[in-house]
Amino acid sequence: MALRIAFIRDDERRDNVHVTRVDGSVLRWIPPGGPGIPHDLLHWLVETDLGLDRAFWGLVADGMDFAAASEAAHGESPLAGRDTTQLMQAEAAAAAVNARLTLDGVDDAYCVAYARELCVRQEVVLPEGFDEGAVARLAGSLRGLSEEWTALAPRGTLLRRFPRAPEAPP
Repeated sequence: MALRIAFIRDDERRDNVHVTRVDGSVLRWIPPGGPGIPHDLLHWLVETDLGLDRAFWGLVADGMDFAAASEAAHGESPLAGRDTTQLMQAEAAAAAVNARLTLDGVDDAYCVAYARELCVRQEVVLPEGFDEGAVARLAGSLRGLSEEWTALAPRGTLLRRFPRAPEAPP
């Protein structure tokens, strides 16, 4: 289920994502977002850190084409019949970690409570291991990833895998 993902920075804020699946099929889309890193890159960080292998990136690996799904104006949801628990958990965790870096006066405990509230609204539980330590760790990783992203020249690329490849021993 390993994906090769290229996050490509554009000089006009129309960043791109290019994904190559194990079977060789390729998907391309323009991710949602504004200033900062693409939302789908934030999902990559949260999902790999928390081991959410059936959230956004797991669904992409499993054949979901979110770009085509978002363009569908009618008909049955492409998520119908799929377990979206981890997707909802990842959305909540991503929103909470993003809040940690973008809102003044927000601490790790607030972020956990915020994520819990978002999960309750979606009728799911918090992702396992999402606690104050995870918020701090993810916020630090997000800072580093944001710095790496903003340092890219236009058409610069960040390459990632999902699931994340294990770190090589020193």
